[in-house]
Amino acid sequence: SGTIAELLNIKPIVSIDINDGKYYTYDKVRGRKKSLSKMIEIGENILKNKKCRLCVVHGCALEDSQKMFQELKKHPNIVSSVFGGILRPVSGVHSGPGLVGMILFEEEYFLWVNSILKGIQRKKKNFYTRNIRRNFWN
Repeated sequence: SGTIAELLNIKPIVSIDINDGKYYTYDKVRGRKKSLSKMIEIGENILKNKKCRLCVVHGCALEDSQKMFQELKKHPNIVSSVFGGILRPVSGVHSGPGLVGMILFEEEYFLWVNSILKGIQRKKKNFYTRNIRRNFWN
C-alpha cells in the first residue's frame, strides 16, 4: 500500500495517542500543500477551545515548517511558541526527510505537569541536602 500511496501522492498525517503513546493515522490527503494546510486546520480546530504551547519541528523541511510556525503562532490561544528546528534521524525514522511536526501542549496540562515536577525536584533537593549534610558531618 505504500507504493500505491506514493504513486497517488498521498500524505498521511500521523498523531500520537496520548494514552499509550502509539502512532496512528489521523488523516490522509493528496499532495504536500494540502497536507500542510490540513495540519494548520487541525491545529486551529484544537486551538478554538484550548490555550496551548506550540512547537514546530522538521526533518529536512525548513521552509514548510517555518511557514506553518508563522501561521499558527498568530493564533490568540497560543500561550508561547518555539520553533524547535530539525529532528534527528532517530526521531524521524518513521517519516524520512520532509517531515513537518506540530506539537500543541495544552496549557492546563502543562501547568499541572510542571507543578508535579517542581514538587519532585523539591523532594529530591531536600533528600539530597539532608543526606549530604549527614554524610559530610559524620
